[in-house]
Amino acid sequence: MEFDRLLNSQEKKEVITRLKSLNFGALKINGHYNNKYGQPRHGISTEKAKEIFMQFDKIYTISTRPGIGGKRYTIIYRLNKNKSYFILLLLDENPVQLFDAYFYNGDIEKRMLRKYAGV
Repeated sequence: MEFDRLLNSQEKKEVITRLKSLNFGALKINGHYNNKYGQPRHGISTEKAKEIFMQFDKIYTISTRPGIGGKRYTIIYRLNKNKSYFILLLLDENPVQLFDAYFYNGDIEKRMLRKYAGV
């Protein structure tokens, strides 16, 4: 079983710099993003994903995980105490691919503490 690895502060800065240089419109939409009916799997349209993606100052944390199709980067955007978004990208692909996007309604700090600290 593969596990997520949180990036350290330097790695996070490097990824954010790379994200800022990306043109969201040039991202390829990975086949996983949409369900079999052609709708976004988790209800987040590409327009909403772009709106969230551009809020670099709201990035809470970034993790990576190896997977089919390359290393997945999970960027978590914390908009407020109980509203966060996850955007998953395949940054090592050419072109970069938007793999998934979903909403989390809850305290992301508590969720991350449980996940990484085993609380």
